[in-house]
Amino acid sequence: MPTLRNPRCECFAQLLASGKSATDAYELAGYKRNSGNGSAMARTPEIKDRAMEINAEAFEQQRVTAAAAAERCVITRQGLIEMAVEIYAQAKEAGQTAAAVAALKEIGVLSGVHGCALSR
Repeated sequence: MPTLRNPRCECFAQLLASGKSATDAYELAGYKRNSGNGSAMARTPEIKDRAMEINAEAFEQQRVTAAAAAERCVITRQGLIEMAVEIYAQAKEAGQTAAAVAALKEIGVLSGVHGCALSR
């Protein structure tokens, strides 16, 4: 459904969709405050359909945004291994043996290699 032709009706539908009461939306859309008229207007099919469409569009936009954010925040085992390898290289280059060993142990844990080879 396209934007309503009457700008005040469109504004009213948008205000309803944003959570305003029918009376408040009616007044904010430029009409004289009247609880009966606001409620009646909110029940018209044109306004109800437009408000539902606005809400559906907002919901879809939020869903897409949340999915994109979740995708960027996903931490995978492979990603952690890559970070640990980078830390290992930096620690080794800086001569920080303890940090390099800790990173190497973490790589082993993340890779599923457990235990000590010397204990056999």
